[in-house]
Amino acid sequence: MKIYLIIGSVRLGRIGPQIAEWIKKEIQANDPSSDIELIDLREWYLPMDDEPNLPASGHYEKEHTKAWARKISQGEMFIFLTPQYNGGYPAALKNAIDHLYAEWSGKPACIVSYAYRGGGRAAAQLKQILTGVRMLTQENAVEISLSQLVVDDSGCITDIENALSQYKQAMFRAGRASGNRQFSSNAVRRSDHYEEGVYSNIPFKIHNRKYVPYWVLHFGFLGLGFFAPFLVAYYQMKRSGSI
Repeated sequence: MKIYLIIGSVRLGRIGPQIAEWIKKEIQANDPSSDIELIDLREWYLPMDDEPNLPASGHYEKEHTKAWARKISQGEMFIFLTPQYNGGYPAALKNAIDHLYAEWSGKPACIVSYAYRGGGRAAAQLKQILTGVRMLTQENAVEISLSQLVVDDSGCITDIENALSQYKQAMFRAGRASGNRQFSSNAVRRSDHYEEGVYSNIPFKIHNRKYVPYWVLHFGFLGLGFFAPFLVAYYQMKRSGSI
């Protein structure tokens, strides 16, 4: 499986690349057959909103967008490494995701966040965006708390192997769960069955095995509300002997 680990920060003085290298090293140590590659957004020229067509159309005109699309289309699983800036994830990461659509769709994704308290808010926001492009996101992110780490004067994490060792198992569990979702028979995407439109939301799951689109439930409740007064009146008249 081709795994891409996307470094979401492009700031100067960032510690994202150091954490990314540690993640890559640990995954390869845990599974030597892992094919994992780092994607540093700082190395990708992706101007904001410079494509004339919507990403969902798949019609790209700019060469940098075409190159980005080719790269992402080759990935089979993604790990998004994101810091938390002012309660959210970086604009550069949002821009990179928004450049494409179909290239993300249906692929498993795992989120690793880092901030003073772990970056839970950034991870939650990012999960919503990844779900919006139909990625199969893991339920819980791995949150690295910087308050528990020691950073030296050069901005590097001191003794990173021991400092991040507590996150190993959580990272492996999240990775395995994300990878398994790619092959899950329960992972139904709306693009498989429903056209785009107002009522084309992800199907509503019933009893863990049947799927009903939201528009069926919507019109079903509307119909029930419309006919309910007539049914009540008929029942009352029948009890009174009027009919």
